[in-house]
Amino acid sequence: MRQSLSDNLRRQEFGLESPVGYWSVTTTETHVLSVDYVGDTPSPDLRTAPQGKLEMRLACMLGRYFKGERIDFSRLPLRFPEHSNFLASVLQGLQSIPYGECRDYQWLAEHIGNPRAIRAVGGALGRNPLPILLP
Repeated sequence: MRQSLSDNLRRQEFGLESPVGYWSVTTTETHVLSVDYVGDTPSPDLRTAPQGKLEMRLACMLGRYFKGERIDFSRLPLRFPEHSNFLASVLQGLQSIPYGECRDYQWLAEHIGNPRAIRAVGGALGRNPLPILLP
């Protein structure tokens, strides 16, 4: 079963340049959906100017992050649509790890109530749509 994004929440996408390449950022008016690495070449389909309060706030935070500042992304409103319930639970579990601390796959599997799913947790983290915000 997948989480769905309600029809009244329109996706918005913009491109962001960083010292390591270009990123595609997808949001709704109220939530961040993904931050994906695009590569060395910007996508011509993406607008480059963030619009709306959330996009501008996120672009500012990411800009500071790429300049080397330590940024706490934990207060950003995140949403995990179109992902399996398992992946969504893994990503929600990541949000419970305090800023600046590390946990292993076993801890996360136990934390989400599935202690035997250690490898599945690792696989889910490989599909993380928010790698900078939820490392």
